[in-house]
Amino acid sequence: MSFNKKSFYQEVREVRRRKSLTQAELAKIVKCKQSAISMYEAGHEDALAYKTIILIARELELAIPEEVVVDYMPEDIKLSCLKYCPIDDCPSNIPYVAGGEIHFKPTMILTLKGESTRCAYCGEVLQDCCPNESCGLPLSDGGFCSHCGDSYVAVTRMMRGSLEEWAAKRCEIIKELRSMSETVKFIA
Repeated sequence: MSFNKKSFYQEVREVRRRKSLTQAELAKIVKCKQSAISMYEAGHEDALAYKTIILIARELELAIPEEVVVDYMPEDIKLSCLKYCPIDDCPSNIPYVAGGEIHFKPTMILTLKGESTRCAYCGEVLQDCCPNESCGLPLSDGGFCSHCGDSYVAVTRMMRGSLEEWAAKRCEIIKELRSMSETVKFIA
């Protein structure tokens, strides 16, 4: 189900009632006060801690909408976004085979919104949204847009031979390139 932030309070109340739970019973399960649940269901977003909202959502089998999650994020996280390198030949993108096709798992970089950021491996400008022009939504973790399903990194070259062998060989090359580019060593 998809909710907007204001209807999530109502959804909590409706599902709680559908499961024949009183506010007091739910409060006992999630270890908070009944009055806090009452205030939250009435739309007072600061009545419950985010940890308690997570417990309530689990108990009621509800997905927490992204808008509610964002409200509880620290300001520095709200001002950041995920970015990736769109170049399929870049060592930041790990190839794998699925469904008989080559795909890439891009390395996601958390950086400030609106800031032009370049790839540390190839120098390309990092992308911060789905490459599908009709979608363009912010990135989710993984190799594909969670909204439209498009791949973040497009395959631009022909692969010869077994795709699995090519992907394995490319992973070995990437591993070697990454180890050679390490500039910081940690000593225990």
